[in-house]
Amino acid sequence: MVRDFAFQFSHFNIFNSSRKVIVLGVILGGGGVLAAWLVLGLWQAHRLRSGAAPAPGELIAIAEELSPAGCGVPPLGVVDQLQVAVAVGLFRPLVLLPQAMVESASAEELQTVLAHELAHLRHRDLWLLALLRGLMLVLWTHPLYWLWRRCVRLDQEMLADATAAEGKF
Repeated sequence: MVRDFAFQFSHFNIFNSSRKVIVLGVILGGGGVLAAWLVLGLWQAHRLRSGAAPAPGELIAIAEELSPAGCGVPPLGVVDQLQVAVAVGLFRPLVLLPQAMVESASAEELQTVLAHELAHLRHRDLWLLALLRGLMLVLWTHPLYWLWRRCVRLDQEMLADATAAEGKF
């Protein structure tokens, strides 16, 4: 009985040489697609960054109020292409705000948004995000990586929200 079972599956080896090539091709192809996606994201961030207009003085004043003494305020930019505020850049961080938000939001709303984005910068969330994206190239085939990545991103957002709500920077 055991011998028949072993014989039955001996011909079905999922790692025979032709399947190894296919599996390797899928893994490398997927990694290549993800690498291209990451490069496209870097280009998009560079394009947004270079096209950003300087923030108005009242926005800079709000950011200075939020920053603790001795800590510099990161540059602020305003762009038309965004729907939500984002922080970009590892070595020279920049907070980008949508033009529509800057024009229509109240000072209190802008303060909340800036506090949230500044919390991301103070918690070094962009560095962890870069690490997660680097690991994506290697671990993209593992389903638990995607769950872990999602949990980390949600935790980062909740922590930034809590920090902004408490006003503790």
